[in-house]
Amino acid sequence: MSKRDGLGSTLAHPFIERTDLALWSTVSPARLSFASWDDDDLAVVYDKVTGDTHLIESSAIEILRVIEKYPASSEAIAQELAELFSADDQDKLPQFISATLLQLRDLGLVTDTPV
Repeated sequence: MSKRDGLGSTLAHPFIERTDLALWSTVSPARLSFASWDDDDLAVVYDKVTGDTHLIESSAIEILRVIEKYPASSEAIAQELAELFSADDQDKLPQFISATLLQLRDLGLVTDTPV
């Protein structure tokens, strides 16, 4: 996988929360199916329980892949994904991950547990 240029257009969540004070996980690994393509910045997530299909940024899939394996803090996710992003984007990575986690939670794809 090549390093990503730019972190996409994910905007800050209007009610920014302390995502670093939670462990994040997918709702259930068996519940979600996702696909992304190497030449596209978008990906799809299908929720087998609700029947909903979501079009999301492909970088969000990388976050889902991390927390599908084990619950993780936003900081741990950033450390795991740092090598996928260009050096210019490293300082924006924590904010991007936090905003993306909040959006994924709003879609019902991830849950957060306070630590």
